[in-house]
This record gives sequence, C-alpha cells and structure tokens, in this order.
Amino acid sequence: NMAAAYAEIFQSELIKKENVSNYMPGDIMCSSSHVYMVIGECSDGSVVFLHASPPVVSICGTYAPDGTTNSEAVQLAKHYMSTYYPKSYKKFPTCHRNTSYLKDYNQVRLSDEVLSDPDGYKNMTPAQILEDLFI
Repeated sequence: NMAAAYAEIFQSELIKKENVSNYMPGDIMCSSSHVYMVIGECSDGSVVFLHASPPVVSICGTYAPDGTTNSEAVQLAKHYMSTYYPKSYKKFPTCHRNTSYLKDYNQVRLSDEVLSDPDGYKNMTPAQILEDLFI
C-alpha cells in the first residue's frame, strides 16, 4: 500500500513489481515493509540505492539480475560507504542486497513536476551521479 499511497500523494506513476523494467534516479521502490530510493541502474542491471537499513542511511547495491554478487552497484556502494562513511561502513559493512530488491518491490516513478532534474541525473550513470554528489 505504500507505493500506491506515494503515487497518489505525488501524483506519479505506480508500476507494479511484475511490470518494473528499468530503474531511474529518484524512483521510490516499496515493499510491504521497506522503502528505498534509486540512485541509478548500472550497465549490468544492478541498482545503486539509498535506504536506512541497517539503522543508518546507507548506499547499497543490488546483485545483478543474473545473480552476480560482485555487481557494479555493489562495488560502487562499497567504495562510497568505505570512503565517505567509514564509521558506518565498519559497523555495517554489508553494502549489498540480493536480487529480491529487483523483483519484490513496486515502483513509484515521480513526475518531472514533483522531482525536477536540474543536474541532469536522469542521463547519468550511477558512478557519475555519485561522483557529482561526493567529489
């Protein structure tokens, strides 16, 4: 119900989990018990995202859709967490999530009226977005 509520509140598109085909920066992904925000989709199909689980805001990466555990997203998440949030990374070093994060979440794609893109993130890779945010 969270995804439907977000879609209604933000007057944005709700995409049911079985119809999710890609991930854009700013997409909100919802399951019955968890929410995360997409930073971007990597070329191997893995996704870099922000969420607050464990009990700190963290950058994580999913495995690739084929099950590859050392995906591009996982590598980016580990790099940025260990470099910019070393205390959190030391306490919570798990920056990866399995493919259920790609299959079990409904998607809310926020409209341009709700989430503007003045920096052009929709046309950047996750690596470019993270570099712009942190460097």
